[in-house]
Amino acid sequence: WEARWDGEQKYLLALPAHEPQIWSSVTLYDPEVIALRKAWFKQWLEGDSPKTAEGIRQFHEFGGDGNESTQLKMNRGGLLQTLSITAIQLYPNKALMYYKDFLGGLVSVNEWFKNGQIKKV
Repeated sequence: WEARWDGEQKYLLALPAHEPQIWSSVTLYDPEVIALRKAWFKQWLEGDSPKTAEGIRQFHEFGGDGNESTQLKMNRGGLLQTLSITAIQLYPNKALMYYKDFLGGLVSVNEWFKNGQIKKV
């Protein structure tokens, strides 16, 4: 499901679960930039980059055309910028969470197990 707010209205849309999706905030990006970011995602999907958790994180951090105000790791003069990336991988008996803080440089990976145990990786 896609649940979105465009700044004025809420939308709910059923999406095919087997198809990759990308979203960009409608309050941060105009329709042209959102379309550009979707095009980068489509190029990445069709390209040779690995379609793994690490590949997705790399796309999120380095995807774009070099324009800091529109690329995926966005920076608009330090006033508005991407601060971190968080990614979660779900497995049958555990979840793995990756976090990268761009301002402080912290990278953290933790595992949560069904039995409640937490392990720093």
